[in-house]
Amino acid sequence: MSKKRKIQENLQVSKREPSIQKTILLNKNEIELKLKKKRKLNNIIKKSEYKSEKHRSFDKDSKNVDENESLLDQNYKKNFQINHTSNINGLLLDSDSNMLNNTDSYSSKRFESDDFDNKKSLSQDAIFLKNKIIQKKSFQNIHELSKVIYLGRIPHGFYELEMKNYFEQFGAVTRIKLSRNRKTGKSKHYAFIEFESSDVARIVAKTMNNYLLFGHILKCSVVSKEKLHKSIFIGANRRFKPIPWSRITIKRLEEAKTKEQWIRLQKRNNKRLKKKMKLLKKLGINYQYNKNK
Repeated sequence: MSKKRKIQENLQVSKREPSIQKTILLNKNEIELKLKKKRKLNNIIKKSEYKSEKHRSFDKDSKNVDENESLLDQNYKKNFQINHTSNINGLLLDSDSNMLNNTDSYSSKRFESDDFDNKKSLSQDAIFLKNKIIQKKSFQNIHELSKVIYLGRIPHGFYELEMKNYFEQFGAVTRIKLSRNRKTGKSKHYAFIEFESSDVARIVAKTMNNYLLFGHILKCSVVSKEKLHKSIFIGANRRFKPIPWSRITIKRLEEAKTKEQWIRLQKRNNKRLKKKMKLLKKLGINYQYNKNK
């Protein structure tokens, strides 16, 4: 009977062992799932806090982004480690000591991989911020260099005063230079206009390009400082007065002449007459001019 009892006891023990192992595995899986959930929640909370701090710092001081990023990275790492250690200690107290000893190696590997992923995400956020700052600076520089516009194919009668009265509906005009011919004073049908703000110049260029005015399709575009020359606005904001060449010639001819001037005029007249007489002789015409002394 003793042998039979021993055999029965051994069978019962052998049946209990797989059930115990199953319970151990289930407990391990439950602990791992809890750890994963808590890690995910902590990562989400920290990322949201970090992003909010990033946006605040970016709006206040865009120039000191690199320094702020280094400080945020250090604080984020410290808080991340403290929160994870506190969560792990709580789980260790709740669970059995034997179960946790078996899972220490696995949890340490998982934490190392999570730290590596967080570092990657932080570096990507820093690069994104730097690129955004560079784009903002380039956008500002473009608008700082765009206060002057070029206006081409200007019709007759649309001069400085008319331009000023027309373009003041968009915004304040500082300078207008309509290019003209120096001798005649007629317009060359293109001009340069400067506004107080770059935004107004940009709006004018968009609205007035390909605009039909008195049968002329206007061409308007923003000019950068690199293409502008210092002498473009020389004589700007001045009313053009054409030179009266006809009056000057009439005055010069009507003035009283001296004896020397009359002698010069007579010599020139005699030379012209001699040339004409030679031409007439070649043609076979005998003609003599008797000048009165």
